[in-house]
Amino acid sequence: MRALTTLAAILLLSGPVGGREWQPYDVPLSGSSDAWGTMLYYDDGVFERWGTAPSWAEEQQVGFRLPSDGPWQIVAVQLWIGGGFTHNLLFRQPDGSLAGGPGPIMASIVPFEPGYPADPEGPDRWVEVDVSGLDLRLEGGEEIFVGATLDGIDDGIGLDSSNPSGHSWGFYNGEWIQDSALWGVDAGVRLVLAGVLVPLDVVSWGTIKGLYLPPTVD
Repeated sequence: MRALTTLAAILLLSGPVGGREWQPYDVPLSGSSDAWGTMLYYDDGVFERWGTAPSWAEEQQVGFRLPSDGPWQIVAVQLWIGGGFTHNLLFRQPDGSLAGGPGPIMASIVPFEPGYPADPEGPDRWVEVDVSGLDLRLEGGEEIFVGATLDGIDDGIGLDSSNPSGHSWGFYNGEWIQDSALWGVDAGVRLVLAGVLVPLDVVSWGTIKGLYLPPTVD
């Protein structure tokens, strides 16, 4: 059975995904990531690898299921990323579910610049992008992908290989590839959420209107 599994893996990696490459850190890197809300993530904050474009991916996405006690507003995205050029932050709908991978783009595309070149042996490189102005609100339990483009010149993104349990996907050679399952890595992409309070007068108004509706006739 092990021989068959190994053969299947070799055949799989000999296809379009087989040319992907990353650079290992000589010593795994970590850094602080202060949250000012509820944070969702799969990485453990220590990155063993560095995925450099274009050999790793043209776009990196991570999928999240929002906590059930919503509704929530997405207020920020944190990325362990580098690059001296403009990147695009993108939110995508799931293709049916998180297991189906990233689907169509939703909301607005947000340009940002990490502000330093993608030297993989560097300092703490968390970049926080404020997206509160999008007013992106989702109910509890909803699913969403978020990630960024890699321009293929000097970009890179941190890859955590210690406990790949998330939904990281990379767009490479014209297709989405589930990195968590196939390559055993979770990309450094995090969501910061704020709870959305429903005003009491809105709830009360709905109740009051119900009191004055005409009776239903069968």
